[in-house]
Amino acid sequence: MLFSSRTTSHLLPRALTFRHFPTRTMATKDWSAQQYLKFEAERTRPSRDLLSQIPLKSPKRVVDLGCGPGNSTAVLLKQYPDAHLTGMDSSPDMIRKASATLPNIEFTVEDLNTYTPQEPVDVFFSNAVFQWIPRKERLEVVKRLIRSQQSGGVFAFQVPDNLTEPSHAAMQETAANGPWAEALSTVGRDTFQSPQEIYDELKPLCSDVNVWHTHYYHSLENHEAVVEWVKGTGLRPYIDPLSATDRESFLEAYLGRLEKLSLSQETRLVGLSYQIACFRHDDVVDAMLSWIHPHLAQSVDPLKGRKLQASKPIQRGEVLLLDPPYAIIPTPTPTVDADAESADNTTTTLLCSNPLCNRSLPQSTGTTCVNRCSTDVTWCNETCREMDKPRHDFECTWLAKYSAPLRTKWGEYNFGMLWLIVRLLARRHVEGQEDSDSNGTSNRTSATNGTSTHSPSTPLSTSTSLSPLSSTSEPISTSTSFKAGWPAISSLCGTPETWSHAQTREWTVLVKKYLSKTSLPHDLSNADVLGLICKEEANSFGLYPRETGIYPPPSVKEEQVGRGEQFGAAVYPRASIANHSCCPNIIHKPDKTARMVFTAGRDIAAGEECCISYFDMKQYVSLSERRAHLSGLFRFKCGCPRCTEEDVDVWSRSGSIT
Repeated sequence: MLFSSRTTSHLLPRALTFRHFPTRTMATKDWSAQQYLKFEAERTRPSRDLLSQIPLKSPKRVVDLGCGPGNSTAVLLKQYPDAHLTGMDSSPDMIRKASATLPNIEFTVEDLNTYTPQEPVDVFFSNAVFQWIPRKERLEVVKRLIRSQQSGGVFAFQVPDNLTEPSHAAMQETAANGPWAEALSTVGRDTFQSPQEIYDELKPLCSDVNVWHTHYYHSLENHEAVVEWVKGTGLRPYIDPLSATDRESFLEAYLGRLEKLSLSQETRLVGLSYQIACFRHDDVVDAMLSWIHPHLAQSVDPLKGRKLQASKPIQRGEVLLLDPPYAIIPTPTPTVDADAESADNTTTTLLCSNPLCNRSLPQSTGTTCVNRCSTDVTWCNETCREMDKPRHDFECTWLAKYSAPLRTKWGEYNFGMLWLIVRLLARRHVEGQEDSDSNGTSNRTSATNGTSTHSPSTPLSTSTSLSPLSSTSEPISTSTSFKAGWPAISSLCGTPETWSHAQTREWTVLVKKYLSKTSLPHDLSNADVLGLICKEEANSFGLYPRETGIYPPPSVKEEQVGRGEQFGAAVYPRASIANHSCCPNIIHKPDKTARMVFTAGRDIAAGEECCISYFDMKQYVSLSERRAHLSGLFRFKCGCPRCTEEDVDVWSRSGSIT
């Protein structure tokens, strides 16, 4: 599901002070569809962008909550022409206009506080409505509607985050300084919950909660146009309670305050800022649905190569990336079964081998391979096993033949590395079969992820609705440049030259003996497979149950809690782009279907690189420990601000730089 917070008009500097009123009331007069639609194109643009973030392709039932005059409903109708689409709003005037515009759509006048759908809804959609519900009640309404949805449903909504903007601060200043001051002392609307508050409230009901801001800039002719804009929305609580005479006086005073905010200009920029979050119910297909924050982009560093970068400011707690693994293997993990009746109450936990699932399950309860190729291969049930058959057929004979001798001669680590390479090749093999079955015309993104994946569409990524970077920021490629599937894997960094001669010589022997065309049905040369090992070793993630990259480090009391025991290893097509920092701004952790989840650990500025930590920051603390670990395992020396600062400290004490 999706949430967004929208800011309305702002003019030039933020010169006015916002005063928070804990209890607000909303005017009860009917809305004016005519006034609202004076800026129809501008008001509809965020609906299109919000809709582009919904991963469902063919929902059966869609409801436009607070549909207004039907402009957002028309967007939904174009996107989902075969869905049963309805709209509801508390304003009779808005519903009359919506019904006249879209006569074939069912519209009803209802109160959102008490609205209850008669049948389960696949997509709830709402643009700039929930801010009008009292603060203590609004998220309760959202949760009640989410609970009414079946697994796989989506809830998408946007609300303003504009009360500190000059246009809205001026409303409060005008209301507090005039003959209407007492009458308007409690009108307006409350501030909306923070992204963290929204996450905490809705995450227990949803598999995904993603929050971001988007800024829209509209060129308005003059200050009078700004007044006309907000008369359709934000000004209503202030002018609706007033008499006709006081209303005109209020508008004149308000216009005067706006004009004092800037020098006379022919064109004034009005900005809209939206926070958006994505909440989706748990469903088996969630395991392969990906999501990329609209403000997360790729760029190239002359020294590091590819990197992730924020194209716009990103707030702490916002989810930046949900990335399904391209290939994943389990690391058998012994766990204690408190309910076991035997003396030995430990059990081994594995991962479902179906890439559309990847869930953890006890080895003893899983469905095994009919050929008994490996005890490490299991599925949740026969359905998962059948779904995974094309991919597993590629590895089955290899596992049966080489699992035991590989472990005995080369050790557990090398076996795991080679098995991960086999699973990378298996996914590539399945992609090729899917392309062949559809005569080469299949959607590449769908083929590479096993089902349709979702990332921001081109209109959202390239539209002028997204504010440009400041003039001091370097150009950043749009999020549509993120590759998927095998093209993403083949573009990962890592070559034989990165590693020592002794290491590449050992890998060359392993490739020739265990991964050549005589051992597996692929068409790559031994040199290509060696190159794939170099990419995998430089980019694969160890999977742990708790977060990696919390910075600054936790308190002494919390230091005893690490990120847990490793339960798997995986290669991710997009998460692998992230570079390391010993003071990361991204926290990462796999979700229950092994998708890698990137979350902003702090506020991230536009143009700033988005970095993760490659290791448990509680395990490697000192500069020497971190450098030794990174050099030995990843073959580089970290030059992040933390390391640079500590390097200077070492130099100042010893007279040399480490």
